[in-house]
Amino acid sequence: MLRALQIRHLFFSAGMMSLLISAAHAGQETSGFEFLPGKILFPPLIANYQEPRTGVRKEVGSSRLKLDIGTTLDLIEYRVSADGSQKIRMGIDFFTYALTTSAEGLRLQVDAVDGFFGGHLAFRTESENTAFALRLRILHLSAHFVDGHLDASGNHWRDGREPIPFTRDIGELTGALEWNTSDIIWRLYSG
Repeated sequence: MLRALQIRHLFFSAGMMSLLISAAHAGQETSGFEFLPGKILFPPLIANYQEPRTGVRKEVGSSRLKLDIGTTLDLIEYRVSADGSQKIRMGIDFFTYALTTSAEGLRLQVDAVDGFFGGHLAFRTESENTAFALRLRILHLSAHFVDGHLDASGNHWRDGREPIPFTRDIGELTGALEWNTSDIIWRLYSG
């Protein structure tokens, strides 16, 4: 019965599938590859605005909102050591930031959208009380005007200014040192 439930839950999401695969391999640590390993090896940095996140931020005193929609996902893991203390993962990052200027009924007036997509390679090594992680990300950014910048009736741009196409590729290397002291986990980042 339990096995049938596990198989049925495999089809709900990649995350759930990854958890079941990890649970099935618990206690069988070996070096090698694993598809959809589960928890993110190098989680997105909260303070970096160019990280995947999902949420809404309201600008006080105006009708402007910033919509964030995105995620990061580790796709493949290679366990370098048999005990799992050294891992390398490859994954994808994709996210958009949209600036809305107003809302009419149920429709948001989206002024501009910045889209990021790319991938990452992460390495982590752990010992008893310390861990070191390193992440290399390669991202492509493109920015776009959306609603209200082109006057369709006169076929001209608002304020007589044509948009300048904006695109940029970004490479980022970030390291993290983590150590445990009793009940506190300390992390030091550098990039």
